[in-house]
Amino acid sequence: MSSGYLSNLLNDLEKINKFINSVSDGDKKGMLESFNGFSWDDELVRDHLPKYCELNTEDLKYIDGVFSHLCPKFNQVSSPSLNTMALWLKTRLHLQHQFRPL
Repeated sequence: MSSGYLSNLLNDLEKINKFINSVSDGDKKGMLESFNGFSWDDELVRDHLPKYCELNTEDLKYIDGVFSHLCPKFNQVSSPSLNTMALWLKTRLHLQHQFRPL
């Protein structure tokens, strides 16, 4: 994986947590900026998404656990956009786990 992958991972972590805080604060501009700043154009994640969606329960629980540590406030807000961001980030985490176990 390239260094661009790591920068996208760090960017997505920053953006999803900013999105969560923006939802909590009612900051629609912050929500929009965070969502639009996500790495939606990352082909590695896009191509891995079907594989992530086919994971067994045990693997999904593992990735959910990692995700919960990285985004501890996730369950405090509700938003369809946030769910989409979470799916993308979890797919990214699983992809990372394939190359270097978390």
